[in-house]
Amino acid sequence: MAKSKPPVTEVTDAETGAADHNAAETGAIRPSVRKKEFLDRVTKTSGIKKQAVKTIVDAVLAELAASLANGEEPNLPPLGKMKVNRRKSLKNGELMIVRMRRLDPKPKVDDEATEGLVVVAE
Repeated sequence: MAKSKPPVTEVTDAETGAADHNAAETGAIRPSVRKKEFLDRVTKTSGIKKQAVKTIVDAVLAELAASLANGEEPNLPPLGKMKVNRRKSLKNGELMIVRMRRLDPKPKVDDEATEGLVVVAE
């Protein structure tokens, strides 16, 4: 019996229309991001001209792909540390299962760890 895929639902932020970065925590499945949309986001975030962004992003993606294909383990904060778990040759390319570990961008503060500490104003 084939597994049925859950429906794709897009979670967006009301103000910006950007996809919710906490979708994995909420259980929502987000659609994939295409290169054109990714370039538009980087252009908007960086303020650099789109042609320059395209050149840089193409170079970064090519180096990342080469690094993974060569068996290296890229460690690129804040993206994370990547490692190829499995690979399989296909007719038109290669399938790589990549494990990626990221640090929590907002570390949780343990109340017990800070209890009894004196806060010093600067």
